[in-house]
Amino acid sequence: MKMKAEESYKNDPQFHRMGAEMVDNLLQNLPGLVYRCLYDQHWTMKYISDGCSTLTGYLPAELLDNAVLSYDDLILPEDREYVSSEITIAVTDDKPFTLNYRILTKEGSIRWVWEQGRAVYKDGIPCYLDGYITDMTEYKSLQQALMDTAEKMRQLNVMKDKLFDVIAHDMRNPVYAIISLVDFMTENLDRLPIKDIKEMMKQAKLSIRSTHNILENLLQWVQIHTGNFNVHNELIIVNHLIRDLINQHEQLAEERGVNVGFNQYHPVGLFCDPVLVTTILRNLLTNAIKFTPVGGSVTLYARRTATGVYLSVSDTGIGIAKRNHKSIFEPSWGEYNGKLSKEHGSGIGLVVVKDALNLISGDIQVQSKLGKGSSFIVNIPDQPKGTHSGDGDTLLYEPDIDIRH
Repeated sequence: MKMKAEESYKNDPQFHRMGAEMVDNLLQNLPGLVYRCLYDQHWTMKYISDGCSTLTGYLPAELLDNAVLSYDDLILPEDREYVSSEITIAVTDDKPFTLNYRILTKEGSIRWVWEQGRAVYKDGIPCYLDGYITDMTEYKSLQQALMDTAEKMRQLNVMKDKLFDVIAHDMRNPVYAIISLVDFMTENLDRLPIKDIKEMMKQAKLSIRSTHNILENLLQWVQIHTGNFNVHNELIIVNHLIRDLINQHEQLAEERGVNVGFNQYHPVGLFCDPVLVTTILRNLLTNAIKFTPVGGSVTLYARRTATGVYLSVSDTGIGIAKRNHKSIFEPSWGEYNGKLSKEHGSGIGLVVVKDALNLISGDIQVQSKLGKGSSFIVNIPDQPKGTHSGDGDTLLYEPDIDIRH
């Protein structure tokens, strides 16, 4: 009795009408398109639902029988071989296929789509493909964002490990030097001549400044890579900044027996973040002094360009092998090649220089030969005026001098 009731129900014309209406409603409301196409080179559409318009921008009639263009024309050229190959493998194995690829819509935008389908066979020969295609662009964007976040986390983890290496490598010597000097002075203060005390204080000062520079670089490195550095643009007189830095490092240069030269007096103005510019010049100057032997020289130069400032820091130091010219700005690069200096630092200063320049769309080039010295050439463009600072204020400062000199 049950089988007869089911057969009677299925033979009812009203059942078939309801089924057709349901299928039509489902096709109209699906977030994508349903299709039947020929199993040919162009995927010639024989049926395509109205979702085609939303997904591709084309009316179904424009794709049916390749009236205006074929569906294959929508697939990005670089993805067509993949689509064809995957479908061919599935059809050969009589299995369903699932694809992710890109199409070009009528409006000219690129969309990622997800497609699932299967071949229809007649007498064992594949004739049609029946399938479903839907937009997955938003999913792909989210997936890429997650991948970018994962990569950033990986880089931050590498950076964390590098920070520990830098702290252990670069800070141990100056800190130990300060501790040793203070201990010695404390124990022998009553017996030490004034000139010896002054000399020891100079050494302590150098060690403290070295430690301070390392800490400054570490802090800025972390701030830049975690997105916590707020750029504050203002007018900088580059000459004044350079002279201040030379004065601050005068004792270091004297201690090393290195002459530092900068003989420009006309104002060279730049609209930029003074902290970043100072960081760039400070690291280039200290590196030049650090890797120049006794009797050598360091020369700084600055001039105004049409769009910003050209800077150079040149030395007669140990030089850098050509194969290392690019890698010296990477955190993985560990030391200078050469025998004239005992100080083979971690190179974090140059890493920070490159990071700072990236923030202000600047660039740096290296000209160097082993044993012949190095020149670091920097171009920094003027930054947009009125940049919002971290505290919400807007810079309205206008230059008081003509910065085109």
